Amino acid sequence: MPIASPVNSFVDFNEQNLDCRGNARDVALPVYETFDIKFQIYISDDEKKPKTELLYAAVCTEACSLLYENSIPVVSTCDRYVIQSTGGVALLSTDFPIIVLNSDHIPAGSYDQRAFFEALKDLDATVQALDYISCCPPTSVDLDIDISTAGGANYTLELGVYWGYGYVEFPVVEMAPYVGFNECFRYCILNAANEVQSCSNLFYSIIDPCYTTVFTYRNEENAYGFKYSYIDEAGDPHITENQIRLSVFFDKPTRPVEENIFRRSDKVQQRLSTLIEKEWLGHTSYLSDDQHDKFIVMLKHDTLHVYHENRNMDRNMTQEGEVEYIYPDINNPKTYPATFRIKDYNYSYVNNNCGFNCGIEINDECDNGTAPPCPDKYFIEFTVGDPGSPMANGDTVYSDAALSQAVAVEVYREGLLQHESGVNNITFVRGANPSQPGVITFTPEVITGERIAIWEL
Repeated sequence: MPIASPVNSFVDFNEQNLDCRGNARDVALPVYETFDIKFQIYISDDEKKPKTELLYAAVCTEACSLLYENSIPVVSTCDRYVIQSTGGVALLSTDFPIIVLNSDHIPAGSYDQRAFFEALKDLDATVQALDYISCCPPTSVDLDIDISTAGGANYTLELGVYWGYGYVEFPVVEMAPYVGFNECFRYCILNAANEVQSCSNLFYSIIDPCYTTVFTYRNEENAYGFKYSYIDEAGDPHITENQIRLSVFFDKPTRPVEENIFRRSDKVQQRLSTLIEKEWLGHTSYLSDDQHDKFIVMLKHDTLHVYHENRNMDRNMTQEGEVEYIYPDINNPKTYPATFRIKDYNYSYVNNNCGFNCGIEINDECDNGTAPPCPDKYFIEFTVGDPGSPMANGDTVYSDAALSQAVAVEVYREGLLQHESGVNNITFVRGANPSQPGVITFTPEVITGERIAIWEL
C-alpha cells in the first residue's frame, strides 16, 4: 500500500533519494535508548484506503521485516473525501455534464462541473471538490443524488471518506532488546493483520547522546507540507507535532546586547532599557541535500523545542537568519555539514526603566502578591498671565503640593530648558515632608505670554 510522507519529514516513507550509482544519499539518523518519535504520513493519491481499515506503527529491520509491534495506532488527522457512486466509483471531470435525475438537495436538470458545485453550496456538507483532503470534517456526508453521466452511467452519489493524513506518537520503548549498538532499523506501517505496508528511511542506535539534539516542532497552521491538527487521544487533547533526534551540537555562545541610553540636559547619560540575549552556534553532522532542506524547514517552524543534554537545553528556542553550509572541495558532494545561530530566550534579560510596575518585579506565583499602583508623573504647562495660570507677570516662585516629594523636575521656558546655573536658571526644593509643597524658583522672573512646562523626572 502506498504510504507517503510530507516532503519535509525526517521520517521518510517516500521513495529513497539515490545517487547516480544507485546508492542512498540520505544518511541514517541517530536514536538513543528508546524508539519514541513523532511524525506524519499520508496515503498517496493512487490508492483509496477506507477509514474503517486501521493502521499501526511498528519497528522493522533494515531489510523491512517486522521487529517490534504493540498495536501503536496511526491516528487519522485529515481525511480524503471523494464524490463517488455508492459502489465506490469516483465522479470524474470527464463525466460532466451530468443530469440530476432525483435529489432532495438540488433541482433536477443538466449541470456542468461549475454549476454542480454552485448548486452544492447550500448543502451542509461543504463539499470542496470532486476529490480533496480536509482536516475539517463536513457536517454531513449524505449527498444521495441520482445522476446520469455524460457516458451514460446511472448511479447515486455519496461522499466517500478515506485515509488522508495520519499521525504517529511512538511511545517510549527500550531499544536494547531489539536493536544493538550501531545497528540500523526502520520505522514501518502495518495493517490490521500486522502485515508490513511500508518502511521508512534508516535509523541507527547510539549509546552516547552527547553530540545529538532532540527537536520537537510544530506550526500554528498547516505549513511546509505538514498538516497540524488538534487531536484528543484517550483524554489527552493536544496539537500534532514532529519530533526527531539529529546529530547537532552547540558551542561558542555570544550575548547580543540591545540598549537605549538617553543623554540628559546635564550631560548625564541615563540608561532607559537594555536587552541581553544569548545566542549559540549550532553545528550539524554531514547531511544530504534533501536532509538539509528538511533541517531548515524544521528551524523555521513557529514553535521549536530544543533538548540538548550536554548544554542543559530543554526549552523553546528561535532560529534567525540563514544556515551556513560547509561544502568540501570536491564536485557534487554527497553530504556536508552546516552551521547556524539560534537564540536561547531562557537567558534573555531585560532592564526597562520606563516606569512599569514602579520598578517592582511581580511574582505571579504568589497567591496574595499585590502590586502597588504606579503614581502618575507630575506634568503641567501654561502661559503666564492667561486666565487660570498659576503664575503672573513678575512672579519668581512656583509651588505645588503635588510636587512635595518629587526627586527632580525639568522646566522649559518658551521651549528653552532651564539649566542649573547661568543667567537663566531655576532651583527646585522638594517639601521637607509630605505636607509641604515643592517649590521652583525662576531667575529672572517670568513675564506675561511666556510659556512654561514642568514635569517630574
